[in-house]
Amino acid sequence: MCGIAGIINKKSDASSMIQKITHRGPDHHQTINLKNASLAFSRLSIIDLSERSNQPLYDAQNQVYILFNGEIYNYLELKQELIRDFEFTTSSDTEVFLKSYIKWGTNCFNKVNGMFAVCFYHADTEKTILARDRFGQKPLFYTQANEEFYFASEIKALPNDSQPNRETWLKYLSSAVYDDDENTFFKNIYQVEPSSYIVLQNSKISKHKYYNISNVQRDYSITYQDAKDNLFNLIQDAIKIHTRSDVPYCLSLSSGFDSSAILASLSDQNLSKEKLNCFTLDFNETLSESIFAKEFSKNWDFKHSVHTILQNDALNMLSSSIYYQESPLGGLLNLGQHYNFQEIHKKGFKVALDGAGVDEVFCGYNTLLQKFENKQHNNFKTQIDGTYSSNADLVTQRWMSDKKENLSLLETQIQYLKTLKLNRGLRMKDRYSMNHSVELRVPFIDHRLVEFGLSLNPSYYFKNGTTKYIIRDAMSKIMPHKTCFAKKKSINAPQTKWLQKDPWLSFTKQLINSPSFNDRGLLNADKVKLAHENFDKKDIKNSFYVWQWINMEMWHRIFID
Repeated sequence: MCGIAGIINKKSDASSMIQKITHRGPDHHQTINLKNASLAFSRLSIIDLSERSNQPLYDAQNQVYILFNGEIYNYLELKQELIRDFEFTTSSDTEVFLKSYIKWGTNCFNKVNGMFAVCFYHADTEKTILARDRFGQKPLFYTQANEEFYFASEIKALPNDSQPNRETWLKYLSSAVYDDDENTFFKNIYQVEPSSYIVLQNSKISKHKYYNISNVQRDYSITYQDAKDNLFNLIQDAIKIHTRSDVPYCLSLSSGFDSSAILASLSDQNLSKEKLNCFTLDFNETLSESIFAKEFSKNWDFKHSVHTILQNDALNMLSSSIYYQESPLGGLLNLGQHYNFQEIHKKGFKVALDGAGVDEVFCGYNTLLQKFENKQHNNFKTQIDGTYSSNADLVTQRWMSDKKENLSLLETQIQYLKTLKLNRGLRMKDRYSMNHSVELRVPFIDHRLVEFGLSLNPSYYFKNGTTKYIIRDAMSKIMPHKTCFAKKKSINAPQTKWLQKDPWLSFTKQLINSPSFNDRGLLNADKVKLAHENFDKKDIKNSFYVWQWINMEMWHRIFID
């Protein structure tokens, strides 16, 4: 929806900050300077396109300003609650969010259903509230310098002394864990954590949690049939409210169940006023997503655009992608998403729907099936190319995890949501989409759907080796059986294959043999070179640790050198 930035205890103006992130909102820019604050906004107009909904929005009676990035999907329902107490001058969700805060205070965060990074600033008391949505779909960072407090949607808008956060890098290189706490890859720059808000007043910061998905408990009393029926209805409603928009939307479509389920629901509910546009990324390999996606056109009527990414395309985009991400990329598939959103933007769309979140909530990963079957207990590292990820033996200083082991299935699902998978996936999707002024909406992480999904009897997730069984079964009401129960692919990008040949092979060799790579002091350069020689032998499937080397060196060259 937009980019936000601000300075509290200001000695300067936030205009220069917002100019660095105008890709997030090219439709309108505005900065207001108050006695103790400078608040800046760049708008991507999606709901109530009129000027009256430009931000910062101000409630004069209560002297509260709002800067808001995101969407509140239940804003129409909330407005009906609030209309008894307030007059509304816009038809935007922003004004509903502002009035919700005025009426309920920070309790409003549990009443809204949406994605958000928000600032509420009290002009009378100079109190600032910064908050993020439950699962961290929208980013919000902050730092302090020269007695001023800065916040922004992206780190590049903040002042920083260009120092890496060594602890965060060691954790990433040792365990492939990142985006899991308040720390970033930059020293002294922090993120407001998902499900949290911070209060700044009188130069003091206090941190608060308003929501905890870990409180969800299993409900063994609900029958399978009732669970399936309830689940279907929840999915339909979640997708319906995620289409609330005053501009056209499209769908990011892959060969998998998750995005095709959204396609089926949109068609079943006749939600798209015009023929739906779908966009698919293809790597021009045997792993082609487009072949499967085109099959869907036999069942649903939609316009289909396929963008093919080649090896040189990906390599040429690497540097700018890391710049926009401000953190390591998850893999080749994540890098390829740049091109998908570029095409979406070229076709004039500001809103895209995406199927993320199903695997974490409804146990789509084979590791979760193994956990359920008690075949695997402790090692749940991120998997790329179907293999375990990092190579901690190459790191100069081991990062010691304090994570609990021997987790239950529910605890592991929540870990995947909060710290291992979905959290960083949402970060990458936000940056790639907003880099091209496209708002990405993820209906399957509607908090009602997540809470219900996690509460289910775990036996409902699996049947005869099929993962996420109940959601497949629920959607088979409106989807072909073949599409619903297609086997999940563990490999969906030719990352290992590409890294083992030119131009990526030569590029990687140049990086790890450079003086700067050795000088970082994070990886043992000699061990890395030996590991890369073994990797070149073509008999090693795991490629994520090679991807880590590339990300580490390129990030430092972009942001530090």
